[in-house]
Amino acid sequence: MEDQSAFGVGSVDGYGKQAQQGQNLGEENPTDGSNTKDPFYTMPGVLHFLQTEWSKFEMERSQWEVERAELQARIAFLQGERKGQENLKHDLVRRIKMLEFALRQERAKFHRLKFGSEPPGGAAIAAATAGDATDGDSGASPAVSQLLDPEELLRETSTQTAATKAKAKDGRQLIRQYLQV
Repeated sequence: MEDQSAFGVGSVDGYGKQAQQGQNLGEENPTDGSNTKDPFYTMPGVLHFLQTEWSKFEMERSQWEVERAELQARIAFLQGERKGQENLKHDLVRRIKMLEFALRQERAKFHRLKFGSEPPGGAAIAAATAGDATDGDSGASPAVSQLLDPEELLRETSTQTAATKAKAKDGRQLIRQYLQV
């Protein structure tokens, strides 16, 4: 039950706490008469304790670093996902604006062709469709254009085709400018 160690005589527990011979913890020492409740520590016991505590600390630190790396990876993934959603939203808003713009132009064009005049409250629509105002149409209704002779009708049709191509080109340029903003 008693172990001989290099640093003292007596029993040694796992952390170097050593009880004196003939002494239990809490008993008075019969030789000197003092009350020694605190055992003294041995050097191997202290080193063993420090090594175990250090290894526990290192293990906890490495676990914390692994958890930190996992959380940083998750944060990066979620930020990328959020950025992708923002880009998608931005693209969809741009498409909606482009389609609304094209719809306003088509409505104004249809109103001009049907009624031969600008739509009511068309100041905003007319500003948006300024390129359509120069389409070569003099504001005459379709019934009047049928009264023209065939040569005049052919000439008007070819001018309208060229104007339509020019309007389409202008419209594409306007949409590009609109999408760049």
